Amino acid sequence: MTRPRITLAAAVVAVAIGGVVVALGPSYASFPASTGLLTSPEAQTNIEFSNGTFFAFAPDTVNDESWSADGSRVAATDWNTVWTARYNDKDAGNDAFEIAPAESNVWRNHVTWSGDGETVFWSQQTTPLGAWQLEAGSSTGAYDPFQVSPPNDGHDYTNADPGPGTTLAVQVDAAGTGGYGHSGEIGEFYVCIRPTDTPTVDIFDYAANSWTPAISNAWDPAFSPDGTKIAFVRSDGTNDQIYVSDIHGGNVVQVTSAANNHCAPTWSPDGKTIAFNGSADKSQLPTIYTAPATGGSETRAISGMHGRPSYQPAAKTDKSVSMAGANRFDTAIDISKSHWTTAGATGDGRATAKSVVLSRSDDFADALGGSALAAYKQGPLLLTATASLTPSTQTEIQRVLGNDPSATVYLLGGTGAISQSVENAIKAHYTVVRIAGTDRYATSIDIANAINPNPDLVLAATGRSFPDALGAGAAAGSYDFPGSPDAAVVILTNNASLPAETRSYLTTWTTTNSTAIANGDAALFGVGGPAATATDSFNGIPLSGDDRYITAVFVAEVFFSDPTVAGVAGPQAWPDALAGGALLAQENGPLLLAPFTGSNFATDFYLQNWSASLAQVVTFGGGFTSATRSHLGSDIAGPGGFTAVTNPTTPLLASTSSAKSAAHVNGKATTATHRTPAQAAATARRLHKTH
Repeated sequence: MTRPRITLAAAVVAVAIGGVVVALGPSYASFPASTGLLTSPEAQTNIEFSNGTFFAFAPDTVNDESWSADGSRVAATDWNTVWTARYNDKDAGNDAFEIAPAESNVWRNHVTWSGDGETVFWSQQTTPLGAWQLEAGSSTGAYDPFQVSPPNDGHDYTNADPGPGTTLAVQVDAAGTGGYGHSGEIGEFYVCIRPTDTPTVDIFDYAANSWTPAISNAWDPAFSPDGTKIAFVRSDGTNDQIYVSDIHGGNVVQVTSAANNHCAPTWSPDGKTIAFNGSADKSQLPTIYTAPATGGSETRAISGMHGRPSYQPAAKTDKSVSMAGANRFDTAIDISKSHWTTAGATGDGRATAKSVVLSRSDDFADALGGSALAAYKQGPLLLTATASLTPSTQTEIQRVLGNDPSATVYLLGGTGAISQSVENAIKAHYTVVRIAGTDRYATSIDIANAINPNPDLVLAATGRSFPDALGAGAAAGSYDFPGSPDAAVVILTNNASLPAETRSYLTTWTTTNSTAIANGDAALFGVGGPAATATDSFNGIPLSGDDRYITAVFVAEVFFSDPTVAGVAGPQAWPDALAGGALLAQENGPLLLAPFTGSNFATDFYLQNWSASLAQVVTFGGGFTSATRSHLGSDIAGPGGFTAVTNPTTPLLASTSSAKSAAHVNGKATTATHRTPAQAAATARRLHKTH
């Protein structure tokens, strides 16, 4: 798959302990699903559900809320701060985290999600009675918010509502006339106020940075779940009514006709009905009504529900994927089949392999940098017995490389790791490159140099155990794709000391890159406690938790912004993690750890906090129990649950609505794949300071 590298807006990252352009859903959670619950901010202290339950959104009041496409997370504002929280954390005081922190004289409203769960949009006013601008920020606080509407052009931009692809429907008014600004009366946020000018609904394509007028004399737009229609508000000459049209303003259908004002339409997830506010005067909070989207009688929704309506969709779009074979060889093969097509095949969506990286199956010593190498060389990482080429592995090599003698197979380690007999068997069909140093440390340096002799990011991890190095390999490899502006490698330490080869490498690298390091354009990280100690003399940035689980989470937080896929390996299953890390490097996802039976708090916490953007969690190896795989699936899913998948032979992201897009606005990203060296360094330092 094509993997965009995106430059983020800023280096400030929230600490909480990066394809295919697809349809985004409408705001206020009008995302497609078979069912969903109607919600509203009740008395500005809770989110109320239509089934009579409440969500206490601490630490402050709730002005309006919006649900992610899978219903797994809610975003909310209190007129100033923007938060998100997990849907089943009914008291969100502990786990809610800020996307946009409180600022003096800043008002924020009309919050909504992008369909991929990576971006939250809202309208923002920075001076009293000033213009409202459209802002965007990472749904996990991975980078600073930034303005996406044109600066200082004399217009208000409110009620943004994402539609197909990278488009949003936005209400555009002359500044100060839109009616939904803060005027000092809390209730006015809920009351239907007619704009004093004649607003338009514009379509904003944030990939192309273009604005196109779509519907005249219209406000409060809301895309239908299928993206083919827009609901909006327009005066009938006496009262403001809800209408529906196509996205260009044609084929208008009047939905409401009662003799009072209406506003804030939002579609039910199945697209059949529209919920909205109806108010007769400014002294009372408007009641929520619903009506058929095709027009018809208005019906009161739930007695006592007030404020801007929203729907929490119960979409079953997330997946818990198991990749596991009968043994470690077959697991690596199953992982390969999920991403790499059969040579010569067309149309199945999988990538074409240009190489294979081959590791011995019984020792990790020479293999710890293999995941990053496989990502850079664009091929799977497979395993073989030392003495002879494992038959099933030979078959998989032939499947992905076909009959191309110029295709390369990289052997990790000397003949003591992969024998000359294995090399000869492969040489009969393909080009062979053996990467082997005098020991595991020298081999790691040789692998690093094969990727890039002068990388931007160096991740050092101990070579005496594997969890830290394998997580680092998935992270480093995710940077190493054609056209990437940054390269990353993994090198090994001897626990808390530096072998001669590693010390020599770092001496040369830090000298060569002294200016880049000082400017934040290059960075060294010590992943795990031993490596953090070993690299301290080179001013390495420590990236270490209390145990291997937390360290893996820290690596995920530092190097990935809003990932779509996360992988999980057992804490002792290095062969599965090695092959899985190579896959994750291709899919831009982190490698986490979890026990085969039971759960781990740090891993659960990460998956739950990133659940809006995570569409799939993938376990590698047959050691995981079905209960554990189900638990991990529940971590990323919303109320609709998840689908269990075993050994897919289609790309992980092919059927998910959370695939990444390379959308930019004025040179800044609305979605993010990786952090730059400076951003990764800032995040790691903050983690180290707060941990």
